[in-house]
Order: sequence, then structure tokens, then C-alpha cells
Amino acid sequence: MGSALAAVLALAGAVFPWPVPIAASSVAQVRSGQGDAVSREVAVFNDLPTQLAGDSVSREVALFNDLPTQLAGDSVSREVALFNEVPTGLANDSVSREVAVSSPPVLPTSFQVFRGIRDAGTLASLFELDNDLMDIRRGITANPTEAPITLILTGASPLANPTALEFSVAARVNTVGLQVTLDLFDWVANRYDPTDVTVRNGSTTFSRVFVTATNPARYVRSGTREIRARYRVRQTGPTTTQTWRSLFDQAVWWVEGSN
Repeated sequence: MGSALAAVLALAGAVFPWPVPIAASSVAQVRSGQGDAVSREVAVFNDLPTQLAGDSVSREVALFNDLPTQLAGDSVSREVALFNEVPTGLANDSVSREVAVSSPPVLPTSFQVFRGIRDAGTLASLFELDNDLMDIRRGITANPTEAPITLILTGASPLANPTALEFSVAARVNTVGLQVTLDLFDWVANRYDPTDVTVRNGSTTFSRVFVTATNPARYVRSGTREIRARYRVRQTGPTTTQTWRSLFDQAVWWVEGSN
């Protein structure tokens, strides 16, 4: 338990650094079933009972603990679910507590740095949240419509006709003033889909960016089951450095359905 807890704490601290004061009274309250919430301090101990106290599970608790399949709260946010490898290919932003089995993520089988310069990292750097990072800095572009950082990822879907498909990336940029775009390749239209797109301001701390398919089967290539996604970074405002870059810790698909 001790070594496993140390590994969890090291990972969570690397991705979400924060001071964690330990409050013995909070621990005692939750272990005795009292109180209406599970505090951040309690999460450090990683030995909570299966039925957690309170009406919801906080993001900190979810990150620090191996969540049981039956959660005390009515829902878990999409971000919490992603960090705990719960399938999240749903139309809304919550995962019900009845979700009992987590499907393994679909790992990329290849990547292409279409625009940009890779300074560190390999394909395996994208498999796990382990601080083994792929580092890509801005490169030259052929025209103004291209993003100076463009990473294209390819994988193989376990299902030919999935009912849900989501692609997520855990990454950060090294300056403000950048915009991140994540989209999926539509094999029916033979293009990156202009509808199922996520666009957000780049974060200088590690966070998840994800895009969910509204028509999952269109993103799985007939015959080969190839799936493809694209992650782009472009400048939209003043930056603190001209050599801006993006660092990637994980990039995976979540594919749900039945054979």
C-alpha cells in the first residue's frame, strides 16, 4: 500500500501541484462516517471505505484515490472520470455512479509532427500520465491558416461501429496567448470534421482537452478500423516567449460499444 500510495501521490503532484495539509480531525470524521464531504486531506491516506461520506466525490479525492465503481455521489465530472480511466463517451458532462467497468484506453500506434519541432519524447510518452513528456515547439508553416504546432495521431479502434468515441489529451503550453484545437478525422467525408471540434485557450498547467464524436462510426475507417485525431496550437495573443511550445503527457482514445 505504501509504495502504491507514493506512486499515486507523485503522479498527482506532478500533474496538479498543490500543498496538502493533513488534518487528523477530517480523517477521523470521514472514517467514522461523519461529515458531509470528503476533504482533500483525507485523500492522501488512500484507504477510504468504499462508500464515501458526503453527497459527492471531489476532484481531489478522485485524483488521489483508486475510485470504487459504486460512487457515493450521483455523478462524477468528465474531467475526474478521464483521470481515473472511466469511459466518458456520453452526450452530457457526467458519468453516472452505475458505471461499473472502465474500458482501457486506446493508445496511439503512430504520430506525425506535421508542423513544429519535436525536442523530446517518443510515441510511448503519450501512453500514460507519468511525466514522460513529448515536447514540441513551434515551427514554420506553409501558409497562415496552418498551426505552428500540429500533432497528428493514429490508432486502431477495437470496434468497427462504436456507440461512443472520445479523444483526450493531457498537455500544457509554456505561455499565455495560445489557442488549442482538437479535432477528429471523418473517414466518410475524408477530412477533419469541422463540427466535432474542441477549441480552448492553452493552459500553462497540465489539463485535459477532449473531443467527443457525435457520430462515432464515421471516425473509424472501414476495414482497418484506423482512427485519427489532430492537436493544433496557434498564437492568438501576446506571448511571454517566441519559442512557445506544447508538452504532452498523454493522448488516448476512449471507445465504447459492443462487438
